[in-house]
Amino acid sequence: MGRIKHLIKIVIVAAVLLLGKAAVAQSIQGVVKNQEATALDNVSVIVKNSDNKTITYAFTKNNGSFTFENLEKQIYTLQINTLGYEKQILTVDLTQESNKKIEVVLTVKEELLEEIIIEHVAPIREKNDTIVFNVKAFADGTENVVEDLLKKIPGVQVSENGTVKVGNQEIEKIMIEGDDFFEKGYKLLSKNMPVRPLKTVELLKNYSNNKHLKGIENSDKVALNLTLEDDAKREWFGNVDAGYGVVSENRYTVRGNLMNFSKKSKYYFLTNLNNLGEDATGDIGHLIRSSNDYVVGDNQSSNKYLSLAPSTASLRDNRTNFNNAELLSLNSIFTLNPNTKLKAIAFLNANEQNYFRDSFDSFSDGNTQFENTENYKMRQKQFSVFGKLDLTHDFSKKATLEVSTRYNYNTNKDASNIDFNAENLEERLKTNTNYFDTKAVYTVKPTDKKVWILAGRFISEETPQNYGVNQFVYQDLFNTNAQAVKQTSNDKMNFVGFEAKFLDRRPNGHLLEFNLGSEFRHDNLNTHFALIENNSEVFPEDFQNQMKFQNNNLYANLSYAYQFSEAFRLVPNIKLNYFNQELTSYNDTKKYNPILINPGLGFNWDINRKNKLQGSYSFNWQTNDFMNMNPNYIHTGFRSFSLGYADFTKFANHNANLGYTYGNWSDRFLASAFVGYSFADSYFSSKSDLTQNYSLSEPIVLNDRDMIFYNATIDYYFKFMKTNLKLNFGGNTSHFQNYVNDSDIRNITSNGIDYGFELRSGFNGLFNYHVGSKWNYSEFKTNYKVDYTNNRSFVNLTFRFSKKLFATLRNERYYFGGLSEGKKDFYFSDFNINYNMNDKIQFEFMVNNIFNNDTFTSYSITDISVSQTNYKLISRYALLKISYRFK
Repeated sequence: MGRIKHLIKIVIVAAVLLLGKAAVAQSIQGVVKNQEATALDNVSVIVKNSDNKTITYAFTKNNGSFTFENLEKQIYTLQINTLGYEKQILTVDLTQESNKKIEVVLTVKEELLEEIIIEHVAPIREKNDTIVFNVKAFADGTENVVEDLLKKIPGVQVSENGTVKVGNQEIEKIMIEGDDFFEKGYKLLSKNMPVRPLKTVELLKNYSNNKHLKGIENSDKVALNLTLEDDAKREWFGNVDAGYGVVSENRYTVRGNLMNFSKKSKYYFLTNLNNLGEDATGDIGHLIRSSNDYVVGDNQSSNKYLSLAPSTASLRDNRTNFNNAELLSLNSIFTLNPNTKLKAIAFLNANEQNYFRDSFDSFSDGNTQFENTENYKMRQKQFSVFGKLDLTHDFSKKATLEVSTRYNYNTNKDASNIDFNAENLEERLKTNTNYFDTKAVYTVKPTDKKVWILAGRFISEETPQNYGVNQFVYQDLFNTNAQAVKQTSNDKMNFVGFEAKFLDRRPNGHLLEFNLGSEFRHDNLNTHFALIENNSEVFPEDFQNQMKFQNNNLYANLSYAYQFSEAFRLVPNIKLNYFNQELTSYNDTKKYNPILINPGLGFNWDINRKNKLQGSYSFNWQTNDFMNMNPNYIHTGFRSFSLGYADFTKFANHNANLGYTYGNWSDRFLASAFVGYSFADSYFSSKSDLTQNYSLSEPIVLNDRDMIFYNATIDYYFKFMKTNLKLNFGGNTSHFQNYVNDSDIRNITSNGIDYGFELRSGFNGLFNYHVGSKWNYSEFKTNYKVDYTNNRSFVNLTFRFSKKLFATLRNERYYFGGLSEGKKDFYFSDFNINYNMNDKIQFEFMVNNIFNNDTFTSYSITDISVSQTNYKLISRYALLKISYRFK
């Protein structure tokens, strides 16, 4: 905790210094008008210093005003320019006064001249709800794919797994020239599309997935749109990268992109093959089940109870992911006529992954203690085929029909070998998935301020699983000497849903939203667990499940947004649900018909241009989930069995949150803070029976669980250093209870705190750096306390020797506070050097894992155990790669 206090002090001192500097800084305020005294908006105002270097810029607002703050005490030149008016150049002296107010009058050009006007392209431009980032201003030539570029754009955060967020909110999609290929599966694009043809990145605020809702709904969604250079439009272009190991074990990578973006058709074909550990797809589940319009039926899926894939180390994929990936994706968008557009996607992915780890777990509940050791090796073979057709037809400018159909077939074959406490076990698991989803959405806009949306959806999914293990370690549980066990399971799910939604933007700015819908879901689950004894199968009675579950949900949602002023909005809402549920287990049938009322209240307050406050409160009822209702045990792993809560129930939850934002995307200083509180009157906890060879768990209803979560981020750009600083602080505290091994109720408090910083330079010369550090503190309190602090630090250095030659050195340090002395630190370094022969050909030589670390150890805790896990790492290799860009 000492590091936390020290970091807080640093943040407070930095904030005081920054605010103190802002208090004495100079400013320029002005307004731009024409000769008729009419205010002019969207006029470019550029501020230059005495060396004629651009310091900052802005565009005038609707009232013609502009403001520049935090300027130094010196003489500046202002260039004011807009189409159709003579350009004005003014000198502003801030050496004698700290706040300068000016009025600029532009005169109309009296004659048209055939001339070429070369204008300065600002790094960041803002107009209405769109912020435009000029790619050349943020790219330094070291970027390969879109994801690399996004990491360098202010306000945009890219996580280790490729999730893109603006502030604390994940984006909806990444479009190309206004068209969307992958919706929430945008990682497929960001991890593969080359940076070279990009001209700008547009950040779309207050984004609406349905074009007819723009200007009507109160949206806080964000999306990105990529625009291309003119020479990349209407022509086939792309690139091919190919690399192979040099004086090292067999390593290879091949990546190709082929694109054409014309007005009538857009094509994006990509392929990626590698065994370098690189994840080419992100989470493809977001592509298969993606839905950006949140219509009826989102997030519906069948249940899978078994998975052999272990948790992975908190390292980049190219350290621990022993893979052999093959990806092919064919994506097209056709404009059949001015009113009709067809999107077709075909996706083929095959991957073989190997996992290697050793673990040591120490269990203690205060009374019972034991230790387990595992040596785990697993191979997973995956094969997935996905197809999608989207048809969009505009009957008129105010009526649109969207029809979407998706199909996915996926098969996983898992094989693991486990040395468990010196006894060898072999597991086998095969999982198949057949998924079909079709939906239709009709939108009609009878007036400019009213919208009707009618949607229907059908989903069918089946997920059979076959599991077996060749050893029997459950003698104490079953009182028999079987030789092996196996389990088959299958959940067949069908879903049908309909919904009607109405939005009405009133003349006074208020917004009425109302939707009415019906959802029907039917599940048929069968699980059969068998003991193999002398080549015969024995089926323990308490370990078989045969269930049918029907859930019909009729619902109505109503909200009314009171727009008290342009700056303040209050939104009360209420949700009504009527459930008609039926659960049949063998010949026993239960029914449940609750009516649930869920009220809520939210507000948004734009205090001024820089300060924004928003908050909400909701009271929600939740019913028991089908996946948690199995009356008998299900085998969920070679040591684990889970029992469901075979009855209906409902829980009440209270949720409140408050968020604050200071600054705008084009500002040098941007900060945000968020705090939330959640309280459950009743909730599902667990009652567990844990032994060395097996564990039994079942849900149990307890009372009074609460959680506090918080996060704060600061972005500040130091002009004199040309460096961007990011500070992050967040965490959570929760209180809950459980039972372990017939204990009395155990009161548990868990605390988690994350904090860190990043510094990224933007020099134009030889050298650039990206450094940072992040600490993770975890703590559990029961009748005793366990805690630890982990740290990850990195120093990435880039050297640009010329326009054609640059090199990058990446360094990482991991520290685990719970490990024994002398084994807490792990260091990694990677190096690559790039040579651009010309605009089309580039060579790259890279070395991964320079120190040739062969293992990595992590440390973690829960309320009942302490774990130490060793992971096998991809050994050092050198790779020579050539990239060819073509038109």
